[in-house]
Amino acid sequence: MILWPDERLTREEGRCALAAFKESAAACELESDPHQWQVVAWPWTMARPLHIVLENEAHDPLAFTMDEDGIWMLTPVPRKHIERTPLDLALDAESEIAPNSAAHLA
Repeated sequence: MILWPDERLTREEGRCALAAFKESAAACELESDPHQWQVVAWPWTMARPLHIVLENEAHDPLAFTMDEDGIWMLTPVPRKHIERTPLDLALDAESEIAPNSAAHLA
């Protein structure tokens, strides 16, 4: 299942790009997936290549790019999710770095 952004809050170009992705085989497959996928990034323009990023409940990302020929391809996502402890979050709010934090070790 895919959780789509609220179209009332997206620009027209974003709505068009999301509509194009909704028609893809990839979106169809994710809609029938037992996991919940949320769209976390989408285009602000219709200039290609178009990129859409989704995450599941475990924050595992999937990214799709529409090339110049209008074909959606799965693309690598150069990021990883780092679990944050309550101490890490509190120190972030105070603009400090915990000496043993996951962010410090990354």
